[in-house]
Amino acid sequence: MSQSFGEAVFLGFLKGYPSGLIGDVSTGTGFAGIFATGTLLTSKAIGLDDKWLFLIEMPTILVYYFSFSYLNKQKKLYPLESEDKETLVQNKSTVDEEADEAEVKNNQRLNVTTIKSLMPRTFHLILNLFTVYFLEYSIITSFADAMGQQMMLLYPDKLDSLVVKEYFVILNASYQVGVFFSRSSLRFVRIPANKVWLLTMLQLCNFTLIFLNAYYMTVTTLWVMCPLIVWVGLMGGGSYVNVLNGILELETLDKTEKEMALSLSLLFNDTGILLATIFSLIMSSTVFKFS
Repeated sequence: MSQSFGEAVFLGFLKGYPSGLIGDVSTGTGFAGIFATGTLLTSKAIGLDDKWLFLIEMPTILVYYFSFSYLNKQKKLYPLESEDKETLVQNKSTVDEEADEAEVKNNQRLNVTTIKSLMPRTFHLILNLFTVYFLEYSIITSFADAMGQQMMLLYPDKLDSLVVKEYFVILNASYQVGVFFSRSSLRFVRIPANKVWLLTMLQLCNFTLIFLNAYYMTVTTLWVMCPLIVWVGLMGGGSYVNVLNGILELETLDKTEKEMALSLSLLFNDTGILLATIFSLIMSSTVFKFS
């Protein structure tokens, strides 16, 4: 809940910056995934209990707080004068607080009327983000967990091996590597809003292929599975950053609508993740019930 709330706040906050900054923020979120799974794997390797890991990482919220405060200060010192040209004009005096408050008050509010207004203009982007995240979270939760369980059944003599014991975590770390690189790609590769569906179709292929492997366990080696899961992350992160950038650049959206449009996209994104979690619970009790 905290993660979803925080993401909705800072992405909406970016409406006052050039749209390309979405790529920089996405790089940060991608690295956070690598850092999280990396520290989890390290803690498992040295036998550190999860509770101590969580306590050690709690102070990182201070980094988040001071980073956000710094960006807010920069926003006031260097206001975005022209949204179309994305040019920044230095203004050494702090922007009038009343103008800053007016910008917030002018934002569209979340209600049925606003959603009905935004959906026709953003649906093609939001639907792709929802679908990609449902598919990839099904892969990295349900399918990766099923493969991890089967590894322990297939290699009972190697249960002490980190590769067998932490197969699920290793696959998730690989996924985060893919997410990091694709979320960092916006400055080099931009996919037009009308082509984002290609990522969705590729993710559907990944979903089908990895489901079959999770069921039949034909491929066990990480030399094959890790690159494949990295590819899954590339599709997910690529969809995320290009959809959000596409929303910020939609000419049919007024500035007062952009924050709500971003929040609406994240609502569907999180709904896709929630449905993937429910799907994973169902699969673990039916198709992937190995005991």
